[in-house]
Amino acid sequence: MAPRLRVNNPLLLVAVFLLMIGLVLGWNAYMSDKAFREHHLGIAGQSVNGAANEITLMIRGLRTSLELLMHGHQDLLRRLAQDPENTEAHARLARVLGNYFPEYYAFTIAGTDGRLIYDDFGERIGKLCRADLRRFAAGKHPAGVYIHPGPSEYHFDVMLPWNHNPARPGVFFVSFKPDLVARLLRNSESPGHRLLLVRRDTADLIEITAAGSRDKMQRPLRLSPEEQKRILYSMPVEETQWQLVDLPDASLFAGYRGRIVNQIILVTALFLLVSVFMLWRIRREERRRAAAEQALQESHNRLEERVEERTQELVSVNKSLQHEIDERVRAEARMRKLSRVVEQTDDTVLITNRDGFTEYVNPAFENKTGYHAKEAIGRKPNLIKSGLHDKKFYKKLWGTILAGKVFRGMFINRRKDGSLYYEEKTITPLKDDQGRVTHFVATGKDITERMEAQERLNHLAHHDALTDLPNRALLVDRLGHALAQAQRNERLVAVLFLDLDRFKTINDSLGHGIGDNLLKTVADRLRQCIRDSDSIARLGGDEFTIVLEGIKDVREVVVIAEKVLETIAQPFNVNGHELLTTASIGITLFPFDNDDIETLLQNADTAMYRAKKAGGNTYAFFTADMSKDAVQRLAMEGRLRHALERQEFTLHYQPRVDVRACRVTGAEALLRWWDPEKGDLVSPAEFIPLLEETGLIIPVGEWVLRTACRDFQAMAEAGGPSLRVSVNLSPRQFQQKDLVATVTRILEETGLDPKRLELEITESLLVDNVEAVAGTLRALHELGVHIAVDDFGTGYSSLSYLKRFPIDCLKVDRAFVRDVTDDPDDAEIVKAIIAMAHSLRMDVVAEGVETRDQLRFLRKLSCEEIQGYLFSRPLPLDELKAWLRTAGNRITKNGCPSGVRRKTA
Repeated sequence: MAPRLRVNNPLLLVAVFLLMIGLVLGWNAYMSDKAFREHHLGIAGQSVNGAANEITLMIRGLRTSLELLMHGHQDLLRRLAQDPENTEAHARLARVLGNYFPEYYAFTIAGTDGRLIYDDFGERIGKLCRADLRRFAAGKHPAGVYIHPGPSEYHFDVMLPWNHNPARPGVFFVSFKPDLVARLLRNSESPGHRLLLVRRDTADLIEITAAGSRDKMQRPLRLSPEEQKRILYSMPVEETQWQLVDLPDASLFAGYRGRIVNQIILVTALFLLVSVFMLWRIRREERRRAAAEQALQESHNRLEERVEERTQELVSVNKSLQHEIDERVRAEARMRKLSRVVEQTDDTVLITNRDGFTEYVNPAFENKTGYHAKEAIGRKPNLIKSGLHDKKFYKKLWGTILAGKVFRGMFINRRKDGSLYYEEKTITPLKDDQGRVTHFVATGKDITERMEAQERLNHLAHHDALTDLPNRALLVDRLGHALAQAQRNERLVAVLFLDLDRFKTINDSLGHGIGDNLLKTVADRLRQCIRDSDSIARLGGDEFTIVLEGIKDVREVVVIAEKVLETIAQPFNVNGHELLTTASIGITLFPFDNDDIETLLQNADTAMYRAKKAGGNTYAFFTADMSKDAVQRLAMEGRLRHALERQEFTLHYQPRVDVRACRVTGAEALLRWWDPEKGDLVSPAEFIPLLEETGLIIPVGEWVLRTACRDFQAMAEAGGPSLRVSVNLSPRQFQQKDLVATVTRILEETGLDPKRLELEITESLLVDNVEAVAGTLRALHELGVHIAVDDFGTGYSSLSYLKRFPIDCLKVDRAFVRDVTDDPDDAEIVKAIIAMAHSLRMDVVAEGVETRDQLRFLRKLSCEEIQGYLFSRPLPLDELKAWLRTAGNRITKNGCPSGVRRKTA
């Protein structure tokens, strides 16, 4: 008889349990509230630190840009200070500021004592602005960033000292719309949190929120005492009078604590309800037990009487049973042997009655499923049911075994711990002497490892091993399904072909490990950009394909494409490296462009190259013209691969002239390609990007360097002038680890003095992997090779990197020189570049000079060298030699002073 629990005082037991539950719930509520607060404190810290750093970087960038602008427009500022009514000077300076700064509001020139010199607002500067101006001039707040109300809206000022007159120093400050800062706050805010900029000296006064400045806020301008207590995290913004704070919503913690209180009330009420029910059960059980004990005693008395009667009967039948006992012993011996087989087999054995209730399981069943025999016996086998088989499967099973037939099949079952396993199972019906099914014996073999290995192989066959995205085979299958669905539902399907810009540069410079990790991160970001019904695949390298299903309007595709571009353009943090990359996307549509899978993929690839040709970080839709362009491009690429070995490349040289001494100092080597199929020279703008893209620029670039060095050394040895030759280095050439060794070897082979070689690099190259670039440039400079920055002003023009590298010369891009005599803005830019280069002790070469007016303008600014059609177009080597023999007369005709001796060396 099972033992019974006797409870003398049930109410005391309930009270003890209630107290214990209360303590547990209270402790759990305390820890949950603490964890919730710490979680949001971490979120607040990340948001505030990130936004503060972004604002500091923005202000530093504005200040650096304004310093450069002040330096290049000193004349305009001085003219405005001397004549505030000079509307022409004001308009030019306002136009320059507006072009450089989209958030520009106004500018002001004032004395350090607050006296107005020039005010772009058209009114006197206010008391707050005047006080901030005096503090800035006195050095108390050297950061120079303040916010003030203006005539129509708030703005913030960036102040810079302007020493236009040493006797009367002044301040030049530019006002910007606070939306520039508000946008940074919006991007950094987390759900349930608000980022606010407040003044350090007035901690409760809000300056800027994510909605804008004070004039745009839909709330009080000052933080209430309750809000100040609710601030989670704050920190000062460097170089400003601002304090950046994170203010969580009032409902964030109150709502969370309310949910915890509701949970405690619910659990307590449930416990009390169960306790009342249990007390009622205990009382009823006590009454039943008393009745049962009385009945038991009566039954015991009757049983003793019957035992005496039965004893006599048993003695008489004992002899007849002995024979049966002997037979049973022998049968039991046979059963023990069979039982040991069943007990020790590695296969699971389960026996049920006809109704499906378990009567026996062997140890192998216990080991495989995790269920003890006591848990399984008396229950149906569905306790290991996984739910992954449909009703049709079980209908077939029961139909087979109830008909007395053996059922064999593969089952997916679930262990007690919830994990799945695969089993090959045989279910055999057992029949009695009349042929009726009484039991079922199920034996099973665990095939989990075999099935998982098969699933892994199947997964690997259809997925990319690096990113776990579908591969081309699975993409084609899904795209075919999408096209069929779209045709039935009269919808569009968009295929997006995505290629990362500058990925090869990252891969070659930082290694394939970092490149692989970058691809994984890109794949994760792309998953966040698409809908559940869409598909994304990696075809290889840095190429990804996205299939958008159920498209009703092309604008939906544009929205997703722009979202992908914006997501990829965000910085990546990979192994401690902050990497920047963008994407080029080609888009094709079903059924407009084609209904064939391979053709659609090819169309999207073709459109992607159009996007990449447009500069990258954009998308392009496929058009019929692109297919024709792609065929022509592939044909040109095929001819280019053999151009070097067929000696179809040649070099032309464009002279560079020193306008001070009126002499030729060197020439730039320019690559030309004679295409036999066209029977003419191909524009460098057509074939040089193909050389870069295919990697052919490496061997071709080495050929250019060797040929140029050999030509100029041979010209000097033949009695010609000893000129310097300039050779362009592409970014892919510069990233070669053996670049310095290659240059050294070519100089030794050709015998050219390193001082007569100048290597031209682009601005964008200087901002990629700064330490490695600096090391390579220093090694080349130590050889004696000159370093020039080509097309300066069109890229990342900044003093910060120019000071870090051994650069000898800046080449002003022809885009600025072309209109330098007509466009005041271009003139100011050229002046600023030349002044900046001279301040860093660098020479300046102006490209694209075509008129004598341009020459006179550049000579007036002390530009050292000139290159352009005014003197000569690019010439083959023989024509260059002939031109050099008559260069003196030609230079004189184009503007050199007649009193200066002309020479070519």
